[in-house]
Amino acid sequence: MTGCGNTFNANNPIVRRLIRHSLRHWVQHLHVDGFRFDLAAVLSRDEEGKPEPRPPILLDLDSDPVLAGTKLIAEAWDAAGLYEVGSFVGER
Repeated sequence: MTGCGNTFNANNPIVRRLIRHSLRHWVQHLHVDGFRFDLAAVLSRDEEGKPEPRPPILLDLDSDPVLAGTKLIAEAWDAAGLYEVGSFVGER
């Protein structure tokens, strides 16, 4: 759905943990204060490519205490046409 290949299921528990731990590492050890996710709407799709109303990875990132102070910038659309500008999941 990204249009560039190599897309994987970000809702898989192991992948979710990898993403969270990687972002935490960047924040805690390298003092990164924010992240930008290009084509971020792809993170809100299920394993069949359908939009997920409450995507686990996005809820994880939104509620993670280590990431709470970071800036999260999401390009809320993807190459397959999912357009979530103004309705992207999460509080921030």
